Amino acid sequence: VSFGPPLSLRATENRDPEALASELMTRIARVMPVVPVPLVALSLKEAGGRATRTDLVDAVGLRMEALGAAGAALFLPEGGAGAVVEAALSSLLLRRIVVETDDTLTVAPEKTPLVSFYAASLEETVAALAPTSAASRKLETT
Repeated sequence: VSFGPPLSLRATENRDPEALASELMTRIARVMPVVPVPLVALSLKEAGGRATRTDLVDAVGLRMEALGAAGAALFLPEGGAGAVVEAALSSLLLRRIVVETDDTLTVAPEKTPLVSFYAASLEETVAALAPTSAASRKLETT
């Protein structure tokens, strides 16, 4: 198990406990692996459980850029956001967690808690590393 580089508590004796907690969460977030299913689940959740493939690829791409720039440990397939979305959807569609109609991907209503569970595994990382990412802003405006 790795939680990032060591942090000397002696060097932090006079620090605000909130600042110390924030630093520890950021260090943990940098080593938590970002994998396709939680990344796509988070993007779908932020889109209200419904998105086109194009919008999903765009949102995932923006999130990947923000997380990569913030130093997150990205464990994603090669080929960019499109490959990440396809890797995640292969599992989500097979398990009927997401349903595709025409060009629209929709979270199956009874599977919404499961998508939220997958997304939650990445939300702490996003909050610690990129709280105002471009991906969040893009999905809020669509």
